[in-house]
Amino acid sequence: MGGNVGKTFVKYVSLNIIGMITASALVFIDAIFISIALGADGLTAISLTAPIFSIVFGLGLMLGEGGGSKYAANMAVEKEEKANAFFTLSIKTCLMIAVPLVVIGLLFAEPLSMFLGADAYIMPEVSAYARVLLAFSPAIMLYYALESFVRNDGTPGTATISSVILYATNIALNYVFIILLDLRMLGSGLATSIAALFALGYLLYHWRKKARFHFAAVFAAGKKRAAIFSIGAPSFLGNILFGLTILAFNWVFLQHLGNIGVAAFGIVSTLATVVFAIFIGIAQGMQPMASHFYGKRDAENLYKVLKYAILTGVGFAILFIAAVFLFTEPLVSVLNQEQDMVLAAELAALAAGGARIYFIGFVFAGITLASTYFLAATGAPKRALVLSALQNGGIILFMLALAYQGGVTGIWASYPTFELPLALLSLFFLARVHRMHRRLFFTTC
Repeated sequence: MGGNVGKTFVKYVSLNIIGMITASALVFIDAIFISIALGADGLTAISLTAPIFSIVFGLGLMLGEGGGSKYAANMAVEKEEKANAFFTLSIKTCLMIAVPLVVIGLLFAEPLSMFLGADAYIMPEVSAYARVLLAFSPAIMLYYALESFVRNDGTPGTATISSVILYATNIALNYVFIILLDLRMLGSGLATSIAALFALGYLLYHWRKKARFHFAAVFAAGKKRAAIFSIGAPSFLGNILFGLTILAFNWVFLQHLGNIGVAAFGIVSTLATVVFAIFIGIAQGMQPMASHFYGKRDAENLYKVLKYAILTGVGFAILFIAAVFLFTEPLVSVLNQEQDMVLAAELAALAAGGARIYFIGFVFAGITLASTYFLAATGAPKRALVLSALQNGGIILFMLALAYQGGVTGIWASYPTFELPLALLSLFFLARVHRMHRRLFFTTC
């Protein structure tokens, strides 16, 4: 990763952004298919099932990013066998964790759906999705874990291609299962799961032919697993708490507006997925570079990477906020396929008004997300964990308080109101860690 840091940053981040935009397009198109098939009820089901995918995705990401970061740092100083021990342990742990998820999916899908807020009318759709997704969770988790190692192995293009395979296959299968075969939410779960198998197959082919990582003997497994968890914990906790936050928003909207409120939140959160995808693409693209320069004790280039990541995130946030304010109604109408005209008009008004308030928070959220990934990769996982916990779960109590005081407007406003002080805390943590790095590296940034 020597040479021009700016060009390398653009290469890594652009490839990851492409992959994550493809991911967000998948979520967006999934929502369109489900909305066509089920109308507002479909949007409600999508919002209720979001926490399930957050858990599976978060576990795979935790093991991939935690193990991948340690792999990259050790490869940077030519400790190849130690690096591959982290790879081996990450994959084994991934398979171990997947077993109870499969059991939950096969035996407890209905109780899980009721806990998520599904009523008797919508529960069959939610439980069908939960059963399939959790049954296929080993493949989904392995894909996201292996994709992270491929990226940390210096081949981000391969990781991007695997993302394109995943999402293109998913879109095609969604059309077949949901539109042609009318399998509804069951079809959505099948499409996601089977697409993950295709993408995983591509990464396994790359692993056998070109990758440097391989299975190796693992010594001091407990210590290595703790290191993996400490680095990957912010991502995992972030996804778990994000799922809990979605759950809390769903419950509050159910109390205030019923299923139509959950459907409106489903539209806004689906639109927001595009912005989060950009932020995650920036952070994931930065992470291998940060791990590499941290392993090399190259403080100057390390902080160049951080600066590029924050500025890029803020720039994209401003563009998306402007787009939502200028084109709110057309964006909402794409997802609002409800056939009842009165219900469709009510849903559109709720989602459009909410999006204009909710999206303001993204100008601050990008700073916190980039800071979290940077801190986790550069020797400050506890601070990263704090930011991740606050960004993805701390808003719950704040949102409940504003909902009590300000009703539906308070619910929407809780997000931007909470993200501003969190971004300031992120910058404070970065300043503290900067001083720590200066002492550690014996150089000036």
